[in-house]
Amino acid sequence: MANAQAGSSQRVLVSLAAAPSTESSAKWKQVQSALRAQLPLRNIHWKSASHTSIRTIQELEVELVPLDAPREEHTQIPVTLLEKPLLNIYIVVCQNTDLEGYKNTVKKQIKDWHSSVTTRKNQEWLIVHVVRPDTRTQTANFFQLKGSVLEKIRSDFNADKKERCVQVAWSPETDAPAVWAELVNKIKDGVLTAFDLAVAQREEEVRRSESQRQMPGWNFCTFFILKESLAYSYEGVNLPEDAYAQYEELEMSFYHVLKEENLSWFGTLITPASGDDSASLLSFQRKAYRDLILANTISIFDFRIYLLSRQCELLAQRGRLNEVCRKVAAFLVGFGRRLRDVELDTIGFTVGHLPQKPPFSSSCTSPGQQAKTDLTLNISNGDLLEAIGDDEAFYQLYTDATNRAIELYIKAGRRKFALRLHGSLAALDLHRGEYKNALSIYTSLPAHYAPHMWTSLEAYMLSKALDAHADYQQEKDTEWIHILLSFLKSYVDSSGADLLTHEDDQVEYISKLVDSLHQAACKLSSGLPPGKTTLTLFYPAVAAGTYLLESSELRVAKLYLQWQHRKSSSKTSLTRKENKFLVHVPKDQLALDVNISQPDRIELGEPPTILVAISTGRNHVVKAFVKLTSSGVTFWPKDAYYDGEKRSERLQVVDNSIILEDIPEYTTVSLMIPHSDTSAFQAMKITAEVEYMTVPEPSLSRTIRVTQVVLTTLPISVNVEDFFRGSRHQHVRICTVQLVTQESGLEGVKISTTATKSRGVVVEAVVDKTVAKVVVDSHLPRQHRTALITQLVEALERDAGWVDLYGITGELRVPETPKDKANEETAELLTKAKE
Repeated sequence: MANAQAGSSQRVLVSLAAAPSTESSAKWKQVQSALRAQLPLRNIHWKSASHTSIRTIQELEVELVPLDAPREEHTQIPVTLLEKPLLNIYIVVCQNTDLEGYKNTVKKQIKDWHSSVTTRKNQEWLIVHVVRPDTRTQTANFFQLKGSVLEKIRSDFNADKKERCVQVAWSPETDAPAVWAELVNKIKDGVLTAFDLAVAQREEEVRRSESQRQMPGWNFCTFFILKESLAYSYEGVNLPEDAYAQYEELEMSFYHVLKEENLSWFGTLITPASGDDSASLLSFQRKAYRDLILANTISIFDFRIYLLSRQCELLAQRGRLNEVCRKVAAFLVGFGRRLRDVELDTIGFTVGHLPQKPPFSSSCTSPGQQAKTDLTLNISNGDLLEAIGDDEAFYQLYTDATNRAIELYIKAGRRKFALRLHGSLAALDLHRGEYKNALSIYTSLPAHYAPHMWTSLEAYMLSKALDAHADYQQEKDTEWIHILLSFLKSYVDSSGADLLTHEDDQVEYISKLVDSLHQAACKLSSGLPPGKTTLTLFYPAVAAGTYLLESSELRVAKLYLQWQHRKSSSKTSLTRKENKFLVHVPKDQLALDVNISQPDRIELGEPPTILVAISTGRNHVVKAFVKLTSSGVTFWPKDAYYDGEKRSERLQVVDNSIILEDIPEYTTVSLMIPHSDTSAFQAMKITAEVEYMTVPEPSLSRTIRVTQVVLTTLPISVNVEDFFRGSRHQHVRICTVQLVTQESGLEGVKISTTATKSRGVVVEAVVDKTVAKVVVDSHLPRQHRTALITQLVEALERDAGWVDLYGITGELRVPETPKDKANEETAELLTKAKE
């Protein structure tokens, strides 16, 4: 246990040594104090051969220790690579010119130290010569330097190319950080070099062990401790990301072992110990986990706890608390359900607070008095002790624990398990006589099962709802009928197969339910008279057109009837002629509508625009989102504007959709929307999509999509070289279309001719103007206008006999239209409009 505690707080060790006379002097303590003042090391960049990227250690804690300081020796595998010094430093304190003293005394002292540290594996060494600043200045010329003590040290001990000797010009009176800069850099290099060698060796040992996984004698726990030493080492040098990665890989290795069902390296699933029920779950210091792992006696639960606690500690060091919550939640989802059954259900059975029947666990035998006594002896948690002696305290604890488990299941996306626990709460209410709560839960759960096709669970909850209804001694009213119909539907859908009912004889059970349903239904009053009933239906959304009827559905409360008019394809159906049912849905003249056309005014040289007219009909629109799309054309809604008097008002645009708000009923809003050049097209196919909400139903969103083809050619073209010659004559009528110059005019340009719009546009304008006058004169509601225009346009489309006369004389004669018997007011207005 001490090893685990030391691993998380381990610092990099650097040993210090000097001559005995120096170590016993007051100056030695001053040197140590000055060197410690340069710690911790900062901004260290480590490039390992096994990592592609450079790791930056922002701050590295270093502990200075004596060379021969006693350290705890660990058996088998060390907890961390930092248990021994990574760097050994020898401090030489003498004058730089004292060559005689160096030769007679100092050299041998350094040699003894050097012989000792160079035999140590994965450790670096460094010799530091400390001189007074004034002494270094006096001997700083080239010729004196070659005969200095520093040069002798380098010559005698620095055999390889790496510089391991450094001089520090320091005294207590002139202490400054710059004096130690070179030494600090040497310490960084030495620590990184030794750490890199140690990591490389340990990684090779891990790879070799992992490659022997399939060989006899391989032990997962030994492999775990070996690889974990890398994690503790990375943590010790302030690289928590790399440490966390080691535990992630160990977790995957554990899952692999779990999948192979080879758990011989572990003890039992759970080995309860005294105080476990009141100790912190994520404390990896409450047990000697590492010793248990090495002994191959750790339980699977304790192993998972230790692995989880180490991962969470490393995540917390980096401030990733959200990930800690998610990881703990995922663990509780996996282990929580099992622990809950083992603990609370077992306690409930033992003390008699829970019945031994589903959905509670029924694997336990009937407990005796001795089991109850033993139970209290093994529990130290105050809440559990109170729950054992008080059934209400137990029920509250059971409910709280179950609700927490439900919350964790939902966060982890395990919805089915969460719903099962809701069923356990309902069963607890049923056991306690809380029939109203049980009935409420049982009747709400099936709606959650139905979308996932969990028919058996849905039927079981519905059957339990019927039991709760009976225990609650409620009348077999409409609510009971709804529950029963839903249960029978589940029974029919599954044909009774794998149905989780609690009755042994399903046939007798279902027969009794059907008889009870018939009796209860006869007592209900119906809003529809017996026999054939004609209903008038209304649907506010736009869905005009002819449809092929595929299926019909009728829902009366919970009663659901369905007819399939198109049979599924099979060999038998191919030989029979299939009757097809066509349903025509007429156009709703008062529904929201969209019309797309060229604008009345076209400005040459300006970006082309399209006119979008939105008619609200009977709808008072709270908000509408208008969006245009067309292949090969880009619309610019941010440059759109109102047509007419409201042109100066700004439009709100979000995500290429124009937003309109508070449009009264029977109102037409016209928008001019610029778009990209379409000169390469004769016409463009435009789709307008309008998503809108109305005042009566502001939370309900409806969408209308209208696709129209709009010509892109100009309404007139002028060729000044055209002349009319010969004796033949043609009728040419020029209507009110203007070609307008700029307000200041154009020099030398005079416009004296006009040309006509397309015939269809002019006819529509005439119809619209005439209907508007008739409606205003009649003082009738405005909703008649849309219906009149539609009937007149349909009459003109059915019979083209009016075209020739209109082309010559300009007189528009509307063909006969069927009389509108459903609305006399509309018929009267239609007659006036024709006149």
